[in-house]
Amino acid sequence: MKTTIVFLAAMFLCVTCFAQKPAKEKENKEKKENREEKEEKEQKGLKDSEIPATVKTAFAKTFPNAKGVKWSKESVTEFEAEFKAGGKEMSSNFDQAGKWVATETEIQSSELPPAVTATLAKDFAGYKIEEAEKVETPDKGTYYELAVKNGKKMEVEINSDGKVMKKEEKKKKEDKD
Repeated sequence: MKTTIVFLAAMFLCVTCFAQKPAKEKENKEKKENREEKEEKEQKGLKDSEIPATVKTAFAKTFPNAKGVKWSKESVTEFEAEFKAGGKEMSSNFDQAGKWVATETEIQSSELPPAVTATLAKDFAGYKIEEAEKVETPDKGTYYELAVKNGKKMEVEINSDGKVMKKEEKKKKEDKD
């Protein structure tokens, strides 16, 4: 009789535990869907009327030859324009007041400065450059953001003097970006 009671208690406990798992999975799935929906909404282009005049004016002054401009929100207080200028893919960010925050320009690995190339050869031997961008900011100056891969994918920031400013391994989930 004791064995039967212990067995039934164990079964009840197992059923209770496993019954909660689908609810938790459903909650996690809903959170993920909400997060993805929010990210998708943020990545969709903004209408011209949604961009503050100060931002549009600052952008037009800074990039008078920009073509195919598409606006999005980088954050709550920051706007990003993606465009082509001088045959290059570029993006530039401005805050709500129209203050320039950063500009990224896609470049070929052959356009990297010698100091950056030397650092890559020394510190990242065997890594293949998948993407290279020249980044200009008012606070950090000019540096290079690189996506490199050698079995594992990394994002690396190297300044014009060849100093590694940031080195971050990317997880599989982030690799799809």
